[in-house]
Order: sequence, then structure tokens, then C-alpha cells
Amino acid sequence: MNNVLIIAVASFLASSISLYFLIPYLTKKAFLDIPNERSSHTKVTPRGGGIGVVFGILAGSLVAYFLGLSVPHFTFFIGFGLIAFTSFLDDRKSLPVYIRLSAHLTAMILVIYQTGGLKSLPFPAPLNIELGWFGHIFTGIWIISVINFFNFLDGIDGFSGSQAMVAGVAIAAICWLDASATIAICIAFASLGFLLFNWHPAKIFMGDVGSVSLGFIFATLPFYSTNANAEVIVFSTAIFLWFFLADGAFTLIRRALNKERVWEAHRSHLYQRLNKAGWKHDKIVLLVMLLSCAVIAIQVYLFKIGHPHTWWSLLVGLVLFGGYAGFVFLKERKNTDSMAS
Repeated sequence: MNNVLIIAVASFLASSISLYFLIPYLTKKAFLDIPNERSSHTKVTPRGGGIGVVFGILAGSLVAYFLGLSVPHFTFFIGFGLIAFTSFLDDRKSLPVYIRLSAHLTAMILVIYQTGGLKSLPFPAPLNIELGWFGHIFTGIWIISVINFFNFLDGIDGFSGSQAMVAGVAIAAICWLDASATIAICIAFASLGFLLFNWHPAKIFMGDVGSVSLGFIFATLPFYSTNANAEVIVFSTAIFLWFFLADGAFTLIRRALNKERVWEAHRSHLYQRLNKAGWKHDKIVLLVMLLSCAVIAIQVYLFKIGHPHTWWSLLVGLVLFGGYAGFVFLKERKNTDSMAS
């Protein structure tokens, strides 16, 4: 526990202190987010604060290594570094899609080559079907999906940082004392350091360097865990990120059915719609994190009693997400009626 406390403090301090100095630097260097019709904020704000999260994770990992704690294979850090560096450049000046995609694919291939990826579908029985060679393809789909959904859901103050913090704590709880738990602790406390500056009203935004890098970490950490097979940890991670992944998937499917251009930027995720209906950023974050913690608690409990791969936590997640979506629709209708009157 002493070692865990040390890496937690190292991650928190590296993140928060670096951000204290990064905010004026990024502002001076024009790493700025200019509000537009798709924005959920109204004033120019520096972006790229995810650099602090990256520093926090790397600092905590380095301290953990010197303390003799387990850390993932070096392929994880190469992939993480490649993703973070490319995303940092993209925050500065938008990179061509092929450069970003090449970096993501390279990092993904490194992880699959080292770990082998999924051997079966990461669902409870009877859907835990053996995949054989196709496991590599499904692993790639999982990694790319989590990266993009995490990035899409980084749209209001404190949202991504809070999700990363609670998911990091949850992964640490189920993977206790293995390499994935070490990184998860670093994520949680580096994100806490970031939230000091990103809680509403935010002084800095995460940017792609933060959201894309965190998406990559959450997607790939399950393959470096030794506490259970990768399929169980992938399933658990999906539950820990449930409201991010569900909102992303729900919105993507709805837009596709409406024949909208799904690749274009928009403000139609549920959290954005709730914001447009009049809810403030911090209120939305607290609501979603409360719901998320309820699902997380169930999955962690099932994991600890030896039943981590059942449908119960997913069923609860679906019910809570349905209630959340219904609540958003209700608030939208009330907001529309009040404006009409």
C-alpha cells in the first residue's frame, strides 16, 4: 500500500504541477479551442491539457518501475507514446487523417503482436464464441472503437477526466497488484490532477492528446493483465466505460439511421443534448458519474466473488442507460415547450 500511495502521489503531482505551467504556455503558443456552433463552451480556452495527464501516467509508471512494481511490456509504452505524440501534433495543427490513422494502426498492431489479442468474443456465455485468427480483427475493432468513442465524449468540462478517474479506480480494484492495476492507479490520480483545472468552468481542455491517449490505454490495458483472461477484463472495462461507450454507439446508430454524415462533428450525444436543454456541465458530469459508479460497483462486486463474466452488470447498464436517455428526451421536451410558451 505504501508503494501504491507513492505512485498515486507522483502521478497526481506530475499532472497538476505540469498543468499549472502548461496553461500559460499553451495559451501563448495558440493551442486554443475557439467556440463554434458545435461547441459546448462560449469562451476561448487553451487545449492540450491532456499533456499533463500523459506526464502524470508516465511519471507514476517510472516511479512504479523503480519501486519494483509490475508495469506493462515496453510495447504498451511505445504505442502510448506514439498515440500521445501524434495527438499532440494534431492539437497544434490538424494532421491529415492518414497520419493519425497510421499512428493508431501501428500502436494497435504492436499490442496485438505482443499480447495475442482476443481469443474469443468478450461476452458471457453463450456468446463467448472462439474467434481463432479473427480474434486479431475483433481486437482491432475494440481498440479503434474505444479510442474514438472516448475522444467523441470529451465535450464538456470535467467529463473525460471524471470518467478516466472512476474507470482507473475500478480497473485497479479488479487487477490489483498486476501491471494493468499499476497503470490504472496512475490514470486515476493523473486525471484527478487534471480535474483541478478542468472542472467547470474549465481553465483548460484535454484535447486529443488526452482523450485519444486515454482511449488507447483503456482499450489495451486488459491485454496486459495477469489477474484474468483478456476477454473478462475487456468485458469489465466496457462496463467501467459504459456510459461513454453506450452514448457513443447509440448516437452513431441513431445518426446512421437518420442518414446523417456520421463522420462529421456534431452536438447530438446525449450529454450534449442535456447541456443544450439547460443543464450545466458539472451537473451533467455528476449525474452520469453517479450512474456509472452504480454499474461499476456491481461489476467489481461480481468480479470479487468470482462471477465477473455474467450478464447482470450489462443488464443493469442497459436499464440505467435507457433511463438516462429517457431523462434527456424529457428535459429536451420541457425545454422546447418552455421556449414555445
